[in-house]
Amino acid sequence: MKRTRFLAFLIAVLTVITMIPITALTSLAYTVTVKVNEVALTVEEPAAGVNVNLDYSSVKVEHHMTYKVVGITWYKNHSKEHLGTGNADKYFIGGESYTVRIDLALKGANSGWDFEYKGENTDYSGIKATINGKDATVTYRELNPDAKTISVMYTFEYIPIKAITPLVYIPTPVAGSAYPSLEKIETGSTRSMIVAPSSYLWYVNEGGKWKSMGLGEKFIAGKHYKVEFDIQTTQGFKFNMDTIHQLSENRYIMGYINGRQTSMKLIRIGVGENNEVVYSDVRVSASMEFVSCTAQELGSVSFSGITEPSEGQKPVYTAPTMGDENYSLVTDDAVTGGAQYGFVNGISWSCAGTAVSADSTFKKGDTYTMSFFIKSDDTVYQFSDYVEATSDKGYVEVITMAVDPTLAFVSITFGPCEGGVLNEISISGVEEPVHGQKPDYDFIYGQGFGKGSDDAIEWFDVTLGAVVGKNDTFVYGHKYNRQTILEFHLYYPLLKTLCNSLKYLYF
Repeated sequence: MKRTRFLAFLIAVLTVITMIPITALTSLAYTVTVKVNEVALTVEEPAAGVNVNLDYSSVKVEHHMTYKVVGITWYKNHSKEHLGTGNADKYFIGGESYTVRIDLALKGANSGWDFEYKGENTDYSGIKATINGKDATVTYRELNPDAKTISVMYTFEYIPIKAITPLVYIPTPVAGSAYPSLEKIETGSTRSMIVAPSSYLWYVNEGGKWKSMGLGEKFIAGKHYKVEFDIQTTQGFKFNMDTIHQLSENRYIMGYINGRQTSMKLIRIGVGENNEVVYSDVRVSASMEFVSCTAQELGSVSFSGITEPSEGQKPVYTAPTMGDENYSLVTDDAVTGGAQYGFVNGISWSCAGTAVSADSTFKKGDTYTMSFFIKSDDTVYQFSDYVEATSDKGYVEVITMAVDPTLAFVSITFGPCEGGVLNEISISGVEEPVHGQKPDYDFIYGQGFGKGSDDAIEWFDVTLGAVVGKNDTFVYGHKYNRQTILEFHLYYPLLKTLCNSLKYLYF
């Protein structure tokens, strides 16, 4: 029954369809052409220093439902050279004229441009086109011209020359480095201004007078320096004269060096009407003074490869091996004092303060000292007030020079020949912990060493895991540890060594 009803319904539908006129079906397939007769586009107007934008999205289309952007090209001064590509300019220059060409294509099959296409001879007067609200020219598209594409062109005549503020960044002088080359000098934008190479000069203050620095001459910590230079604008830019002011016979504008505002002198270029001085608006002269950055401090030195004194041998004047490349032996007589003070190759030997000549021989049982000067290899480094020193042999001490922090005097003292090395330490007079009493800080020591410092003794409560203070008292049943720092006398080769640890267990 259901099957019979379905067949009856299907026959009825087919009967209705056969009654529809054929002309009605044909009208559904017919395309109605809509004539597009208006184009309104917007682009970012060219400005000095701004990049040429070739992205299609840089063009805003008002009637985006009927046409779209398929190409954009910029030209300079009506030339055929495409900007933004190859060796052509990548940004706009003030004072020049620029033409933009925007290629458009229709959207959809039911629309067409309001003209009859005849190639280059096509009349495009049926289309009103604007770019940035100004009348533009419609022409055929250069590449693949056809009736579906057009090009819209507009010329921005002589775009404004941009007024800028002089701005420059110069690295602050660092001790040990040469003055920065022009490549390291930064301006606000290399598109707008540069430092004139012929004007770039550095000076150092010597005795209250400015002296020109030589090529490659290095900065010294704490000294005063001055740099002079001219800043000049590049094509399409000029300096902002709103801040012009008069100082004495010269005129200045405000600029910035390393972020600090300063006056920059305008360059005189001639005399104009009524004998008035004419100043350049594209070049200014500037200068700035610096104090070289403080040098990095060296707080430790070390030496090795030292030949110890040996009975019957003559003094050895070979320089020790320096533990760091930042300092080295000084052999200049003007610094070391010369041979008259017993220096040979920058090194001197003495015995108990008396100079030892190069022809002398070492004697058994005497104490000898090897002395020399070291200097930081570069003025970027200087020695700290107190310098820790070590050597593979002997006891080393360093005295820094207040008048020249890059210079230090080193003395290495050796114990008596074939002796002087302590292999036994004796300490007595130590009071053991007693309940309720305060720690003891005295002791009796043997020959060749003494107490390292006032804080050379430390008591430690092992049970509590804490240091025992001078005002604390011992507690019955606790375990204590006492550490003692000893300082060896100069005629022994070791110094400031942790010597002994005494443990006490009180029941």
